[in-house]
Amino acid sequence: MTVLRMGGLAAVTAMLCLATTEAGAEPSSRVERNGSIALAGGAGYGIITGDSRFGSEFDTGLGIDILLRYVLGPHWSMGLGFQSQVYDATPNAVTANGEEKLQITDIRFDTYYYRDRSKDASQYLVLGIGMYRPEIHYQGEGNVSFPGENLELSFGMGAEIFIGETWGIELGGRALGYFGNGLTQEEEADPDLAPPTSSVALGLRGQAGVFFYILR
Repeated sequence: MTVLRMGGLAAVTAMLCLATTEAGAEPSSRVERNGSIALAGGAGYGIITGDSRFGSEFDTGLGIDILLRYVLGPHWSMGLGFQSQVYDATPNAVTANGEEKLQITDIRFDTYYYRDRSKDASQYLVLGIGMYRPEIHYQGEGNVSFPGENLELSFGMGAEIFIGETWGIELGGRALGYFGNGLTQEEEADPDLAPPTSSVALGLRGQAGVFFYILR
């Protein structure tokens, strides 16, 4: 009788261990499902530098983001991002040219790699490519010039910090490469204007926001 009881207890224990192991092996119910979509929005603070017109005549400012992400698997997502970033003119640019700010609006496609999505803080790396539209605003209402759209490349890292089952806050940072010398067609044709010494500006940006996953 004692042997039977011990055998029954061992069987029950084995079943409980097996159930626990299987439960632990199950993927997260949150965002590891292929086809899940995340909506995100936030704000950031950036600095721009370099020897192009953008980098030499503007410095820091605020921006906003709207993001869509599509889950491809446990480690990968693809995304579509919209950003509006403002960089204020440097004191020298304000005095010499009457410039007030540079406003950049972009649309980009992102590829995300997640280290471990089962944790409450999911860290990721992101690589983006897109187009940006710059606007240079001058002092005085309605005074704006348009240097023209160009290529934008970006690389960054961040973390999705879950507060609930499908939502939370996001913290991240990016380095952005803005291609183009920053001159309008009229300025490029002006023989008296000294052109910038570079055709790339570098932006560095920290951002914070909220996200929500729509599970399939």
